[in-house]
Amino acid sequence: TGPAPLPELLEAGVRVGIGLDQPNDGHDMFQLMKLSMLAQRAGGDLWGSPELMLELATAGGAGALGLDTGGIEVGRWADLVVVNGRHPSLQPRHSAVSNLVLAAGPQAIRSVYTRGVKTVESGRHLVWDEDEVVDAADEAMRRCLARAGLSNGLWSEWTREQEEQ
Repeated sequence: TGPAPLPELLEAGVRVGIGLDQPNDGHDMFQLMKLSMLAQRAGGDLWGSPELMLELATAGGAGALGLDTGGIEVGRWADLVVVNGRHPSLQPRHSAVSNLVLAAGPQAIRSVYTRGVKTVESGRHLVWDEDEVVDAADEAMRRCLARAGLSNGLWSEWTREQEEQ
């Protein structure tokens, strides 16, 4: 366990990418880029940079999955996240990449394009109803817990009180 030996992996030519695989991690790539860099530096070595983490989270992650990426061109599908550079979390603006990796969060996202189609604008999903999806996910989890005989054991009293209000 511990941080991956990124310097050695990259020097050996291994495809390296960082990404999220479960909702309990918060689906926050900004936080993951920051934590990945800080984990590399935990041993006292200042190896790694915001530029490298951004590369590993974008082209590196896609490359590790065997996806062809690297350019924004007419006729190519575009998966893009547009960040509001004037968001308070990105101030002062001394280094755009450093601010993006070390200070930004999902709240700074202005819009998201998936395969060239705008799917998020100002924090709201345009393709699906957020409340419907959250309710369906909660119901699916309740059914799973009930089948496992855990229907009453994993929801805290606080959660139940909040749902009743």
